[in-house]
Amino acid sequence: MHRECLRQLDDILSRHDKNRSALIPVIQEAQELFGYLPREALLKVAAHLGVPASAVYGVATFYAQFYLTPRGRHRVKVCQGTACHVRGGRSVLEAVKKQLGVGPGETTPDQKFTLERVACVGSCSLAPVVLVDEKILGGMTPDKVSRLTKASTVKERMRGRAFKIKMVFKIPAAHTALFKETPAHAGKPMPQPAFYSAIGQKQL
Repeated sequence: MHRECLRQLDDILSRHDKNRSALIPVIQEAQELFGYLPREALLKVAAHLGVPASAVYGVATFYAQFYLTPRGRHRVKVCQGTACHVRGGRSVLEAVKKQLGVGPGETTPDQKFTLERVACVGSCSLAPVVLVDEKILGGMTPDKVSRLTKASTVKERMRGRAFKIKMVFKIPAAHTALFKETPAHAGKPMPQPAFYSAIGQKQL
């Protein structure tokens, strides 16, 4: 898969001019492709644009939007803004670090969670706040940290859950002849069914 992404990166590079002004757009597309910015990708970008690899690395590490390590399927963001800080945000961060076994900017070995320390997320009235993907968990305490993994687990289960629905079809009048008497039922009244039911499944 990594080799295939590198091949696709060549296609991305071919769409951009070979000059430094294309650096940020190129690495944005590269990160969207890989999910992060691996060393091989940064070197290919530098070679294509004709800029030093150190310059590409400098841009990738300067902006918070870029990542040099793989991201997990779920991003856990622990707010450390003023409101969250004074209400115990630091102890919440320590509890999250302990539960996940990783520090800010790191990803769990199973690639499920990436922990991030962020500034204000705009939900000060709910401080301390933790975000699991886009789900806001307010009033967090070290004892409530277990809700983090539960929030993402429920989300995954809901996405993959199947449920049954009942579909009712009306049989056209022209087809009711299919239910007329046969020799085996001669002399016996046979109902003319107007509906039948079927069970189908729909994947969420």
